[in-house]
Amino acid sequence: MLSAKLFVYAVAGAAYGLILATTEGLALYGGAAVRGLTVGAEPAVVLRILLSLMITMTVYTVLGVGVGTVLRNQTATLTVLGGYLYMVEHSLAIIPGFQQIYPFLSGSATASLTDFTLLSQAAVELGITATPLLPPVIGAGVLAGYGITAAALAVLMPLRRQVTCSLPVADTPSGDSPAGTPVPLHLGGGTGIAGDPGGGAVTGLQ
Repeated sequence: MLSAKLFVYAVAGAAYGLILATTEGLALYGGAAVRGLTVGAEPAVVLRILLSLMITMTVYTVLGVGVGTVLRNQTATLTVLGGYLYMVEHSLAIIPGFQQIYPFLSGSATASLTDFTLLSQAAVELGITATPLLPPVIGAGVLAGYGITAAALAVLMPLRRQVTCSLPVADTPSGDSPAGTPVPLHLGGGTGIAGDPGGGAVTGLQ
């Protein structure tokens, strides 16, 4: 079932996020210890940011599954998500008229959750009014909303339906499945027609 697939991807995203957060923490404190430096942020702040990375990876994994369910093409999904997240959304932050909605987009919600202010600082250096980010708690809620929406799309828009039929006894070719054996037909979009050797046909609609 697609819901099971969605759950597996969510767990995989959380596991990847946990590995990412762990390696980031080890690199931060390990590098500081080797150089004899002290980490400026409080341990509680660092822990919150690292945990937010894990949550973010989980949400974006579910988001990818949801968009992939709609587009039904892996290449198109990667192109759309990559183009939007790395180009379109960042451009909206500096376009007048869109700055009001930018804090509620997925990238800005992620930035507020992880305290990522590099884009805001860059905007100020260029003489552009920086768009304020949401508080971390609200940003987490907005990001969770995107995840829930993506999960709903993944469950309500299945990628494929399986139609099972039984071929007539007289029309079953030698060497094929025995007469009466269910034969699954995986149908794509539109109407799929599988003709049998005897002239009959099995029609599946999706």
